[in-house]
Amino acid sequence: DNLQQELLVLRDEARAGVDAHSKQEDRWHLADVEVQSRLRDATAEEDAALQFEASLEEDCRELELASEQYDRELDRLEQEVEKVGTVWAQADRDEKAELTEVRAEGLRSANEAESQLSALSGSLGQELRKHREANAALASQLRKAKRKLAGFEAQEKALQDSWQKERREYAQ
Repeated sequence: DNLQQELLVLRDEARAGVDAHSKQEDRWHLADVEVQSRLRDATAEEDAALQFEASLEEDCRELELASEQYDRELDRLEQEVEKVGTVWAQADRDEKAELTEVRAEGLRSANEAESQLSALSGSLGQELRKHREANAALASQLRKAKRKLAGFEAQEKALQDSWQKERREYAQ
């Protein structure tokens, strides 16, 4: 009887041990499933962040190209202003020579040339100001995009650190 009771007790203890082991394996399996799920989520978030980063970098490149194009246009307009100024200066000298020949006609022509030069200079000045303002806006957008990119990189780093910490905790 004692042996049978001891045998029953040992069997019950063995079953309890097997059940405990089975429950522990179930908990480990659930923890592994959760880790895998979090890993997939973190990977998806990282991929999304990388895609967004690539998009921001492309936007930055496009803004830089647009800025360079505006700079080239400004240079071209400045050269055009110089050429026009040179042409008008020569025209003024020519008109002064004519002024000595025909005083009244020369005075009228000089006044007309001066008003045309002022109008042209004013419109070119306005165009240059518009391009400078557009360049300033583009530069501002570029700075904002770079700040956003830095923020996303910091978020990505924080996510990676958090994921690594959770991974170490589950490993222990």
